[in-house]
Amino acid sequence: MSTKRLARTVLEGGRAHYNQWARRHSARELRAAERVYLDRLRVDPEAFEALAPPVRRPVYKGFYDKLAPVERWLRAQVGRPWDDVRSEIAARFDVRSLAGQHIVFDHLLPEVDRGESTRGGWRVHRRGTFHVDAEGTLRFTLRVRERRAVEPWPVRSPRLVAWAGLRRVAFVDQTLRWFERTSQPQSSIERVRWRQGVALTVAERAFYARLGPNERLAVTLFVDPIDGKWRSVDGQYRGFAFPWLPEDGGRRRVHQAACRERG
Repeated sequence: MSTKRLARTVLEGGRAHYNQWARRHSARELRAAERVYLDRLRVDPEAFEALAPPVRRPVYKGFYDKLAPVERWLRAQVGRPWDDVRSEIAARFDVRSLAGQHIVFDHLLPEVDRGESTRGGWRVHRRGTFHVDAEGTLRFTLRVRERRAVEPWPVRSPRLVAWAGLRRVAFVDQTLRWFERTSQPQSSIERVRWRQGVALTVAERAFYARLGPNERLAVTLFVDPIDGKWRSVDGQYRGFAFPWLPEDGGRRRVHQAACRERG
């Protein structure tokens, strides 16, 4: 029965995922630039001397180290004296080679440049933190992942549209007031301007309190942290960063919903 060499297994990851994407993306950029270059020459052959052919953007090599096996091996040594584990690491990995030095000193052992130490703890991969206790024994603390808070999406439900229409509400001096549009935007990048109106009645405030968080987000105006003006979350617009919205994917869906609303 054959056995794998741990020192070699760790280095068999190939190119890193981000590096693979960067290489493919640079090739697509080059092909697109070549098409534009050839189209210009087809229209004006005399421009051959003036135009330089496109050059592919350089993408440097980035490799992916398979650190899960070496982390599992080190977890299997938990409970043993750290001096014995350190001696076995030196026996298994050849630090005379560049690859061996990279795995041992950059991943397997604590790195001083990152502020790691045997007493303070260090990470090999993703599962948790290793440390050496006061008795010189290797210990491991499993990492507990925290669930990310889900940002509410602005949802304009039928009951919300029937109640508010194109109006919005906002808190002004702790009082909920209606806001109406002063003009109809002519493009998807034009910001909506709002004019303050009357305060909500008792029945309207009760209806607003019964709305879900997604519906309230769609109908409520917020103060723009950049220019201090009122902005609507569901109507603002690609390229404008809101701290309460998720990144690009959320803004894109919100933008599409706003365009359908203005339709």
